[in-house]
Amino acid sequence: MAKANQFIGRAILLLGVLAGFGLSSSQADEKAIWLLWKKHTETPGNHTELIDLCDRYERSFPGDPFLPVVRGIESWHLLASDRPGAAYTNLLTLLSSAREPLPQAGDRMAKAWLTRLDREQVRRALTGIYAQRVAFPDALSELKDLPLDQRPPLADRWERPWIYKLTDFKHLPGIKKSRYRLESSALLGRTDLKLAVEIPYASRITLKPQKLVTSVGTVKAVMFDAGGAKGEKQVLTEGSDFQGQGFVHLGNTLILLSDGDHWKILPWPPVVGGKSP
Repeated sequence: MAKANQFIGRAILLLGVLAGFGLSSSQADEKAIWLLWKKHTETPGNHTELIDLCDRYERSFPGDPFLPVVRGIESWHLLASDRPGAAYTNLLTLLSSAREPLPQAGDRMAKAWLTRLDREQVRRALTGIYAQRVAFPDALSELKDLPLDQRPPLADRWERPWIYKLTDFKHLPGIKKSRYRLESSALLGRTDLKLAVEIPYASRITLKPQKLVTSVGTVKAVMFDAGGAKGEKQVLTEGSDFQGQGFVHLGNTLILLSDGDHWKILPWPPVVGGKSP
């Protein structure tokens, strides 16, 4: 296993060198991100090694357009290995005001995970209040009275107030203000950090690219198999989505998708077995 990781790490470093000697930058970028993606999908629980490979990629390809993908994958591995502080710092680098689909998708992903991390701060503050009163507050506005260094974010990363509601035990009417619901309106049932990390990576991205429909200037449209009993087809352009699954980028040898939490890279043109570009 260690030898395989060393090989991939050296391959990524070599591609960084070759980008300056004949191999085009886009070819090197796509080959490197594909190598990283294949390693990630083959051993998704190998967090330490994958974090190291992501770090090598970032050093080898500074300014690479796929850095949001690398940092998104790295952040997931950091969270899965219980390193929320490092993940938080990494996710901040994904925040972007750029209008291109790839950085926009990275920004969306960063806001989702940062919102979940922020929610953990709110939960800790609520737990502190409960320890004092044996009751949760009626409204989050009471958190404004906390000392500044203990005050959690009162809105999610889309600057929307948290959905907060007390939910008492139905079968224990005498116990009041002992449970609550705390969600982001952008994420709703996907707001909980622990549950989100436990979802297998990219398992909700089921779109399968079929063929190129049109490519005029910067507009690229691809037909996808959306699944279902009738084999529904969907035509998407870069930056658009279907049921939360976004078509982010079409390269020379790969296609990039995202569901807002995870990335998914598939070979392009589509091939049986998903062979390397």
